[in-house]
Amino acid sequence: MKRRPLPPKLRSIPARKSLAALYMQMYQLANEKERLQQELSMLGDRQRQINARLREIERDLAIIEAQAGDMNNPFQIGDSPLALPTKTVPSFSSRFQTMTIDY
Repeated sequence: MKRRPLPPKLRSIPARKSLAALYMQMYQLANEKERLQQELSMLGDRQRQINARLREIERDLAIIEAQAGDMNNPFQIGDSPLALPTKTVPSFSSRFQTMTIDY
């Protein structure tokens, strides 16, 4: 996406051709330069934060994908943390089976 250049700040009164006007113009340009440098510094900091977060996300995705590969069949009986054991209820009705899910 193409962005247009930053427009200079407009003044309500046109500058006169004098030494004071030139100094005023120099002062305004120096202030704008300082403001833009600060903004650029903040953008650099934000860019570093975003890149760090993207690296964290990539690392977490790799870990989750590895875990998903280890759990090809979550319903297999054994060491799988997602195994679904069935238990019979010895109380009022023994004709129903219950299922518990541990997480």
